[in-house]
Amino acid sequence: MISGIRVNDNCVTEFNNMKIRKTCGWIIFVIQNCEIIIHSKGASTTLTELVQSIDKNNEIQCAYVVFDAGTSFIKWIIYLMHKHINKIIN
Repeated sequence: MISGIRVNDNCVTEFNNMKIRKTCGWIIFVIQNCEIIIHSKGASTTLTELVQSIDKNNEIQCAYVVFDAGTSFIKWIIYLMHKHINKIIN
């Protein structure tokens, strides 16, 4: 990868499972030690529960979130994580 940031193989596997097998409703990815890893994932398919999960994680400064909105395409949502995440969404 050009940026020097490696994607952990588990990220690709879990994303594909989410996309094809519908194993979860969302995945939060973070960068740790120059590698993209999974921070957490959840079964919920509601945006409200995803936002509540994000708000609980005060230790995360920045993350990528993939959310399956239940449509034919998975919605990609990228947030800069901070305490006032609800202001970004609302």
